[in-house]
Order: sequence, then structure tokens, then C-alpha cells
Amino acid sequence: MSRIPCLVVLCAAWSCVAGCSGGSGGAALQRNTLLTVRAGPGAGFDPASAITLPNGTLDLQAALLGIDRVEIEENTGEGGGKKGKNDGEGKGGGKGGEETDDIVLVGPFSLDIASGSAVLGSVMVFPGTFRQAELTLRVDPLPPMSDDSIQVTGLWHPSGGGAVPVSLHSELHTQIEVPIANGGIIVGANTVVSIELTFDLAAIFGNLDLSTAVVENGEILIDATHNVALLGQFEHNVASFVELENEHEH
Repeated sequence: MSRIPCLVVLCAAWSCVAGCSGGSGGAALQRNTLLTVRAGPGAGFDPASAITLPNGTLDLQAALLGIDRVEIEENTGEGGGKKGKNDGEGKGGGKGGEETDDIVLVGPFSLDIASGSAVLGSVMVFPGTFRQAELTLRVDPLPPMSDDSIQVTGLWHPSGGGAVPVSLHSELHTQIEVPIANGGIIVGANTVVSIELTFDLAAIFGNLDLSTAVVENGEILIDATHNVALLGQFEHNVASFVELENEHEH
């Protein structure tokens, strides 16, 4: 399985829970922060608006995505030596079952990014600084995915022409290394934190020139045997435009 580096911006907002207080010196740190992990298209995506492409626009109808695992790594040594299994699904905290401060959410998760954001899970965590994440896509054997990891449907509106249905099928199954922008996310004690994996759909599709696609039976099919160059560009974009950023910096 390949490992692809990409820049990911982690969306985070936090507020102090009722009755929170700073820990006294020497006190053992506890998992007292509630972390919720979401995935979505980002605040800038409007499902009612077409995405601008070279030589036309794309009305996105669905963008189904299969996720196997999300891991957000705590790599500053914070946590006072405390180790624990931070698994939002209760399936073992670290790689190979090792104890870790890392946030690990184990799927499978299936969601339609075009329809808005969805919660992947919530978990209590230690305070610390999170600087890197890993996202693993999953090929789903069951319908509607049927051995795809990504499925996209939409309508291509070429400049000066009639609408053409578009269907994209990707079997991309890879681990994407995700450094978190702006120095990482600092998670304090006794807080409520929400973070979001943001798939920038406008950027993912923005440089796909569907005017170059071969149209068969009135449809543009993009998969491992049809319009392969467009599929390769799309898969490259997916690995490049997953973002994580601090929500308070918007």
C-alpha cells in the first residue's frame, strides 16, 4: 500500500466545558477532552452551485467515499507519560494494539461528501499537540460502492453544449500522510474540540478538462479502462486537496 504525502488542514473549534479548571502542578493528566472528528466538503462548498471546470461546469450529484481508518498523531511527548487506547470505535487504540496518545478512528466509514459533513466518531483524549494525520481510503465490496473507494456522479455542462452525464469510479486504496498546517492543533485540558477532514471538491475537480473526455452512449465514464488520464488526475487531486485547518482562523 503506497503512502502519499499531502497537506491537510484540520478544522478545529473548541470551548471550555462547564466546571473546567487547570490542573495543579504534578497532577496526573487525564483524558478529559471530548474530541469529535467529522469529514465533509468544507464551508466553501455550495451543493446548489456548479463547480467551474476548464471549458464548462460540473453539477455534482454525489461523491461517495469509503474510509478505512483515520489516525491523528500526538507527537510532542505531551501527556505526562500517560498512554491509553484512544479509539473512538473501541477496536484497539494504536497500531497493532499498542497503547498510544494518538487519536484513532477505525471504520469502515461510508459517506457522501457532496451532501455535507458527517461525524466519523467522538472520543475522550489527553491534552497535547497534534501535528500529523493519516487517512486510509477503503475499497468497499458492497453496493452501492461495489469494489470502488470513490464514486462520483454529476452533469457536465460544456460551454455552448448540452449536459452530459458523468460517472467516475476509483479503486484508490492508499494511506495519505497528512501534515497539519499552522504548526498543528493544540488540545487543552477540559475542553470540547471538533475537527474536520475537509475535501476541497472545487479544487479536486477544478482542473479536470472534461471536454477532452471520450463520450460513449451519451455518457462520460471515467474508470480504470475509460478516460484513464482523467482518472489519474482526479486521484492525484484527492491526495492533494484533503485539508485540516483551525476553524477559528477562518
